[in-house]
Amino acid sequence: MRVFRLKEATREIADLEKKYKGSFAGVVQFERLLADSGSLRTDRINRINRDRFGAPASIWKSRVHFEGQGSRGGLRYVYEVLTVEGEELAICLTIYTKKDDDDIRIITMRIQQRFDSIVPTMAWINTIHRPDTDV
Repeated sequence: MRVFRLKEATREIADLEKKYKGSFAGVVQFERLLADSGSLRTDRINRINRDRFGAPASIWKSRVHFEGQGSRGGLRYVYEVLTVEGEELAICLTIYTKKDDDDIRIITMRIQQRFDSIVPTMAWINTIHRPDTDV
């Protein structure tokens, strides 16, 4: 599975790295595991109420650990899994800290807006950020 990030998610990761040193390395490690296995879907998010290709959107949230964080701490990595032109892809919609989880309405609205911005064609997808260019 190829992994992509919306530009907004890439900016969020850069901002989080400034605040939480080592978080970027945790994100890169998670994205590599996701790309290799394609099966890190831990919690499906059903409250988004969006459809893609006539079926409920496949949006997932996973915990990303990095050094210095407890077992429940770390980041939350939200991504959509979709198939475009026969290829399964993951697109990071947003990433945030556990502390931000308190205002789930704001996070849900952010996910919905970013989901709506995706144009599910390979031409569009190839214009967004690929994490493997970070390393």
